[in-house]
Amino acid sequence: MSRLEDAPAAIAALLATVGALGLTHSRRSEDQIALDQFSTPPELAALVVLAGQVRPGDKMLEPSAGTGLIAIVAEACGGVLTLNEVAEGRAVLLDGLFASATRSRLDGRRVQDLLPGAGGFDVAVCNPPFTDLEAHLTGAFSALADGGRLAAVVPITALIDEGLMRRLSARGRVVARIGFPPRAFSRHGTSVETGLLVLDRLEGGAAVAALANGEDLAACAALASAVPERAKARPRVRLELGAQTLLAPRDRSLALPSGRLGFLAGASPVTYETLARVPSSSGAASSLATATAPPPDPQPLILISRRLTMQTLTLEGYLAADPSILSAQGSGKKRASFRVVETTRFRRANGEPGERTTGFNCICFNEATAENYIQPYARKGSRVVIQGHVENDTWTGKDGVEHYDLRLVVSDIRLKNRRVAGEPSEDRSGVADRGVEAGGGYDLNDDIPF
Repeated sequence: MSRLEDAPAAIAALLATVGALGLTHSRRSEDQIALDQFSTPPELAALVVLAGQVRPGDKMLEPSAGTGLIAIVAEACGGVLTLNEVAEGRAVLLDGLFASATRSRLDGRRVQDLLPGAGGFDVAVCNPPFTDLEAHLTGAFSALADGGRLAAVVPITALIDEGLMRRLSARGRVVARIGFPPRAFSRHGTSVETGLLVLDRLEGGAAVAALANGEDLAACAALASAVPERAKARPRVRLELGAQTLLAPRDRSLALPSGRLGFLAGASPVTYETLARVPSSSGAASSLATATAPPPDPQPLILISRRLTMQTLTLEGYLAADPSILSAQGSGKKRASFRVVETTRFRRANGEPGERTTGFNCICFNEATAENYIQPYARKGSRVVIQGHVENDTWTGKDGVEHYDLRLVVSDIRLKNRRVAGEPSEDRSGVADRGVEAGGGYDLNDDIPF
């Protein structure tokens, strides 16, 4: 069997086919939102391991291991795994899937201080939470041995953040920046554009590698295989699989999207055991035990639903006006403020068509995104997809009256129709050739992020 480094495009395509057997991730738990967790598509997991050059015998760390989708590829390439996951539900899953791996449940931002063996890893691979991204990247990088490599999935906005790249290159060498195809994570719960960052633990100060965008999976596989050789990489070794690990021809034909029902029909039934979380005597981490108590009060589920509705929002609409780029008092850091309108068309009870327009005040505190992305490209009428959280905005007016409003604090933004800086703003009715529908609103048949 060819290893990942021998046939990267073919293996990535195969894993994409396997991933298509699963369901689209349209609902997220409270833990997933609180910890900013998105599972890695199998084909992208292969690209992360490929760029990390994980080879037999390499000590490999995954500081935010999630459900093990990157780890399973690294294990197939012969890596000696150390998996860390702070979320208890996912950590229990890793305990069952990777019994031979070293496992821990630490804060991924502090693995360099708390994890035994930190400072001795050959490779670190991860899809870290995008919240507090730099701290997660720094923690993983600091756990590497000299000459080690970090390969991480990051938002595309991080790859173009000059300040972040400058700080990372002071620690080591940014040897690759690869942009994934648009909507690479769409089946895994988000439309945020993403890419791959590769950072070697070598003497810093070298120039940051140029950003290269892959138009499709095959192009990304070629870019990941072209990443420079890791300084202390082990020799490539061909791995052979035993015959018992290969699917018979009939099973192979069933293991495709068209044969999904037949594949499931022939599978053994799955048995479930109800478990309840029992607090430990110390009151710290909880353990799992067979449930004997009555079902818990459903009231917490209602509270969770309200929290998800109020705090997390993905919005698609149009800019009502050109964004305002403001400077914060004291620090002088720039931020972008703008308003997005969303128009929904519907039919009234009497059969007549109607439409409803809602406006959202938005603010982006990321200086690099505001200066390098929003300011040069975003204009009145631009169609945008935004992800962020809702918070209360309070201020006192000139009349001394305190005012309240809700605003969306932007964590990620994608422009669907960029405009070059200096182009005059146009009304939405005049920009149909740029992807904006004349007359306002958007096509409800379009792909929506969630």
